Amino acid sequence: KQLLTILLDNAVSYTPANKKITISAAVKGKEMTISVADQGCGIPADVRAHIFDRFYRVDKARSRAAGGTGLGLSIVRDTVLQHGGAVTARRREPEGTCFEVSFAQWNGEEVGR
Repeated sequence: KQLLTILLDNAVSYTPANKKITISAAVKGKEMTISVADQGCGIPADVRAHIFDRFYRVDKARSRAAGGTGLGLSIVRDTVLQHGGAVTARRREPEGTCFEVSFAQWNGEEVGR
């Protein structure tokens, strides 16, 4: 629940009002994948490797009041890793970013109640 809240909050923060945010989930065998994709400004390739680092902020111009602390994506990564999963971020064509969270040994139980 927390990781979805963070990913959605980031997508809303960086996506213009006239653009879309897409959330999807899929289960294949024992693997569950959740994606949050936006049509925002995207994350430059040269900084993508750092976005899960604590306190890292892509947009340094955003103040704490307007943006946050730079902890959200590191919390997502740490939470996913604690549950044996993986998280990735990739450029979405023609614009935006797609975050994908996967759990390889998902057992089919309800999550986040």
